[in-house]
Amino acid sequence: MTARFIRILLLLGVVVAVTWVAARHARPPSLTGVWRDQSPAALLYEFRDDGSVWLVREDGNRPIFNYQLKDGDQLVLYDGMGRRRELLIDLTADRLVLREQRDPPAIFGEFRRER
Repeated sequence: MTARFIRILLLLGVVVAVTWVAARHARPPSLTGVWRDQSPAALLYEFRDDGSVWLVREDGNRPIFNYQLKDGDQLVLYDGMGRRRELLIDLTADRLVLREQRDPPAIFGEFRRER
């Protein structure tokens, strides 16, 4: 192999590695997972891919809401009676803040990712 060919292969390897790392970090954070409420109650909630929210407890998990993401910055919750509540969502990899849609928007809940 020539030195030029080896340099091209190395350059190609670096480009692939940088692209792979950048793509992993470019993904938007996911709501799916287990979140701990930052209130004194410190309850655990699991947002599932099927659009359900479960209360996580030692004596068994219980479904409490269904949810939809709307317009990228809104979370729509439906309780067991079908009542609807729309909240503004601020989501990072490990933090979730829900705010009421008022002016100014009051904090409805703050959560930290557990897993």
